Amino acid sequence: MPFIQKKPTKLFDARKQRKEERGKLYATTSWRKLRLAYLQTFPLCQLCEAAGRVTPGADVHHIHSPFVEGESYMYEWENLLTLCKDCHGALHGGDEEKKEQTLKIYEERKRH
Repeated sequence: MPFIQKKPTKLFDARKQRKEERGKLYATTSWRKLRLAYLQTFPLCQLCEAAGRVTPGADVHHIHSPFVEGESYMYEWENLLTLCKDCHGALHGGDEEKKEQTLKIYEERKRH
């Protein structure tokens, strides 16, 4: 059967472009240094810790996405959370309870 190659859709191109833009920001020396400093300061998953569990952190998560809400959130210390892979996956998977938890943490930090 002959193979017909389809051209990528505009939606696909836009997603690819956004992914590339994110990759560039996450590859900067500034981000890498900040991420390392944050993980050294907060080595445990902060959501697990709040729930009374001790779990090593693996990812640094932005509470407010710098890609949605503005690039100023990229390097804001109060906007970061150390998360384990499970919590990070759940958060990006649409877990509303975890999202509310992260927003509460952010608001608490801003008050102090």
